[in-house]
Amino acid sequence: MDYPFGVIAKVRRWQALGADGFYDVRGRRVSGDLHANSLACRAALLNPATDPHSFLRSVAQRWYGPAAAPLVMSAWQALERGQAIRSNGYNFPSSSALSEYVPWHIAYSKLRLPLPTNPNFTAKLDTQSAPGGGEYAPAPANGWIYHEGDYPQLLATTGQSLVDAAECFRDAGQRLGESLGQSLPDSIPDAALWLGEGVSATPSEYLRQLRAYVETLQNFDALMGCHFLLKSLYMRVDGNPDAYRKQGGPRLAAYAKAARSLADYIDQLNREKMLTGPIPKDWSSDVLRGLAKEVEAWLS
Repeated sequence: MDYPFGVIAKVRRWQALGADGFYDVRGRRVSGDLHANSLACRAALLNPATDPHSFLRSVAQRWYGPAAAPLVMSAWQALERGQAIRSNGYNFPSSSALSEYVPWHIAYSKLRLPLPTNPNFTAKLDTQSAPGGGEYAPAPANGWIYHEGDYPQLLATTGQSLVDAAECFRDAGQRLGESLGQSLPDSIPDAALWLGEGVSATPSEYLRQLRAYVETLQNFDALMGCHFLLKSLYMRVDGNPDAYRKQGGPRLAAYAKAARSLADYIDQLNREKMLTGPIPKDWSSDVLRGLAKEVEAWLS
């Protein structure tokens, strides 16, 4: 979904690198989607020196009206802060990308309960699914050193970035919720230019979808971040259950809270009919509440 500040920043970076084109690997989710990303990308390609704040402020004014525009701008900015944190923090070990990270995105993968009672949660390096073997060398860029540190440190860097980004997405969701309570135009004036003659889009529907997107990021990142941080800690204590419980108690409690919050959010999406299909059974609200209950029982 939309992160128009980030799109303009990307186009500027590509220009600085001398790129002469790019390929949109994802495009729109469905044919009727209208994204501010599209307007931002066009503006940056026509003029990479475009001031993103002035341009996007004008888009927000046209699309949402004077009352909601400042709230939407604030949401876009919070979303960009979260995406920037994620971008810098994605330092998970390259040799374990499939075993540590992808299971959180593949619907049929089994959730990994971060407890010593789970035989799949170990203090070992998970390299069995290495995509190419070996680790990325540390690389400085943009005032940041990517892939710096040993295996547990890479996990911890990734985990903390997700936890921090979740708070930005929480802020963005709150601003979007407030914008939905404002007086909004009946339709988005640019819609027909992008979607075709006679096709319309409403500001309220756009805002509902964008809010669902950022709140999904918030809830998933809060849970994923705890997972990475707990795996890092478990490796640091060499799988010692007592040390893990003592040092990881607050983070395990946060994991349980995040699992319950995600379960509640899935139920909310179902009630609001925001889901385009059924939730995979491994991500059902019952499964998530079961994870929380098991973690809380182990801590008690």
